Amino acid sequence: MKKLFTLIAAAMLCVGAQAQSVNIHLTNGKSIGFSGSEVQYVDFNETNAASSGTFWIKFKGCSVYWASRNVGAENDYDFGKFFTWGEADGFFPISYDGDYNFYPQNREFKEQNITSFADGAQKNWGNPWTVPSVKDVNDLLDNTQSYWTTYQNTGITGRWFVGTNAETNKPDSIFFPAASQLIYDKWTEVGRFGCYWAKDQADKEHGGGLFFGTEPDNSYRIYNAELKWHGLPIRAVRSTK
Repeated sequence: MKKLFTLIAAAMLCVGAQAQSVNIHLTNGKSIGFSGSEVQYVDFNETNAASSGTFWIKFKGCSVYWASRNVGAENDYDFGKFFTWGEADGFFPISYDGDYNFYPQNREFKEQNITSFADGAQKNWGNPWTVPSVKDVNDLLDNTQSYWTTYQNTGITGRWFVGTNAETNKPDSIFFPAASQLIYDKWTEVGRFGCYWAKDQADKEHGGGLFFGTEPDNSYRIYNAELKWHGLPIRAVRSTK
């Protein structure tokens, strides 16, 4: 954002010096042009994480667009925030402190029946983002192929989901890091399994979601027996572009 501001500021200086036009080129291929005499000043407002650096893909056979990164993540391989099924704010795990305490200080996790769903995607990224449904996850699995891999040179393991982009008709993909889950003071099987929330519940104590591992027989599958008070990441979806 700062780089973009610097470039446009430089362009504005050129406009004043040479009475040229200002052309803003958008990521969708369109451009907006202004005469130098029309532009008084340029300013910027910070946008949420979803609209600064996150792209989204609709695969053929899917009814929603999938985000390229987890809610709260800084990039496509970052774990992002973790959520219990019954909360919308989410939290970032703290570093290992000798006692396996990965929860923020004073945070309480209790085994409790959570019946009201809270949409962490919508709370953090705004409309039209939402936590996917089990149907959304099933559609993703049915219309993509999944490959266990390490993301480039990061050392972060997870799964690529590769399918055909419904808009370009070309192969496309998104990466799900194997962030696993947080259970009380344990961060279990990180780097070996991926667990992501869906907004459907199985019963008062369990929520649905997506589970994947390293082996062919458990490479990916829907599961609906995750306790709602476990901490899982969210991969958001949206119904409109």
